[in-house]
Amino acid sequence: MTEIVKALVRGLASTLHPRMILWMIWPLAVALLVWGIAAVAFGAQTVRWLEGQLSTSAVAQWISQWIPFEPVAAVLGWAALLILFVPLVIVTASFIVGVFGMTAMVDHVARNYYPGLERRHGGTIMGMAGNAVMALVVFLLLSLVTLPLWFIPVLWPVLPVLLLAYFNQRMFRYDALSEHADKDEMQAIFKRHNAAMYGLAILLSLIAQIPLVGFFIPVIAGLAFTHYGLAQLERMRRA
Repeated sequence: MTEIVKALVRGLASTLHPRMILWMIWPLAVALLVWGIAAVAFGAQTVRWLEGQLSTSAVAQWISQWIPFEPVAAVLGWAALLILFVPLVIVTASFIVGVFGMTAMVDHVARNYYPGLERRHGGTIMGMAGNAVMALVVFLLLSLVTLPLWFIPVLWPVLPVLLLAYFNQRMFRYDALSEHADKDEMQAIFKRHNAAMYGLAILLSLIAQIPLVGFFIPVIAGLAFTHYGLAQLERMRRA
């Protein structure tokens, strides 16, 4: 737990560098622009579809015994659109950071905290791209499968946190180590510290629920995973 907290604190401190601030801004701006345009273009149709799905549910039939359900469905439809909008922006920004920004972030962390750590280039550009695509595809599939459960009050706060945690650890752990670790070292760290990396990802997902702060979680997560991965690599080589 101490190593997780240390990686998170160092990741937060690293965001104060001007280059990292730039990485916090422009991927977020692109993601907001893309999904803002999508919301304007398809928001009304999406809400109508959600209203139709809600109106045919067993819950809707039960509520209709006492009050008209149409206004309730309209409110829930717009609320669902808002609930979906924020994670989509964060995931899109995370994907942009993972694909285009992790090399710069790893270099920044390595130069300032691990200057003597040998670079053994166990990862490849194709590996980084494939890892990012796989993380996104699995995240989207899991989100679609579990989407009906998001409307259950007990599960609504839990599922987004767990899904975003999966996405964060899958997206950033490979890139954090690909430059410095060889293939065997990468696999050893992934296996030995799998639970800890999930723990770090869950902690980051909880932070992402804080209003406004969540929009900057892609860079915070990338830096935190880089700090954690390189620290474990350095410790393993010393041992």
